[in-house]
Amino acid sequence: MFTGAGLVYTARTWETGQRTLESQMQGQITDRYSKATEQLGSEMIEVRLGAIYALERIARDSQRDSRTIQNVLAAFSRNRVPCASNSSQRPAYCASPKPSNAAYPYASRLDADIEAALQIAVSLTAVTKIGLDLSKVQFQSSELKGINLSGASMVEAKLSSANLTKAHLVGADLRRAVLYDAFFDGANLSHANLSGAFCSTQQYTTSFTYASLRYADVTDAQFSHADLQGADLTGIYMTHPDDKPLIPPVIPNGFVEASMGDVRLVGAKLPGAYMWGADLLAADLSGATLRDAHLRSANLSLANLAGTDLRGTDLRGADLRGVKGITPAEIRKVAITDASTKFDS
Repeated sequence: MFTGAGLVYTARTWETGQRTLESQMQGQITDRYSKATEQLGSEMIEVRLGAIYALERIARDSQRDSRTIQNVLAAFSRNRVPCASNSSQRPAYCASPKPSNAAYPYASRLDADIEAALQIAVSLTAVTKIGLDLSKVQFQSSELKGINLSGASMVEAKLSSANLTKAHLVGADLRRAVLYDAFFDGANLSHANLSGAFCSTQQYTTSFTYASLRYADVTDAQFSHADLQGADLTGIYMTHPDDKPLIPPVIPNGFVEASMGDVRLVGAKLPGAYMWGADLLAADLSGATLRDAHLRSANLSLANLAGTDLRGTDLRGADLRGVKGITPAEIRKVAITDASTKFDS
């Protein structure tokens, strides 16, 4: 009886001790967190860096605080970039993309504290299973080569003239993002949401060479004059294409005069897409839906059109010499052609 009572007492004492220890540890973490977040506002970069690494250590020591710290570091990254400043020191390139005759750098490396905050915030996604919130971030002319922002929310982000070569943006939300004059060469944007994104214009050509945009949502996105040479656009789609006809010189959303040689558009769903004058030399469009699309004066020579839905597609003036998977007679039967449409003689 005495032994049993002693065991119960010992157990209760141990539990009380554990609760006290846990309470003390949480108190210490709270103090460390408060001090670190306060130091993030320091004018000295060394102090800010110390605060960022202190937050990383806290996230390791207390997994339940990982999400909060991830949000804090993401907010720090959004608010500390040069273009987020309202001061007179705000770089000139923040106001607009780099004009072709300007001396602005295309991409400058982020400050060490912003770079560290981003890297740590990204690493915490493995714990939180939630992408970063970088909505409206201003990364104009920033060096972001190879960065991993998969799953990040970058709605209305400004990435003009940024270098995102070989970046990982799988499933990223880039709705209404401004991407003028940026480099996405070799980047992975599979399943990304690019609806309403401003990707390229005649003045600002964005490069997506050999990038992967597999199953990306490009509804109302502007890819006019973009360089998509060798890109993989398998399964890209528009959820609610605008079928209202536009008359030049109005430039609609779509792929007007885009460079798309050797591009893969296998199974792409682009009904009503505007692709006037697009260069689709040797492109793979097998199984794609281009019903009612505007491909006037486009270069489709040597393209694979096996199983492509061309019903109502405007191919007047298009070059269809050497196309594979479909005969000229089959094209004429379903698409809009005229005497200027070029077929094999």
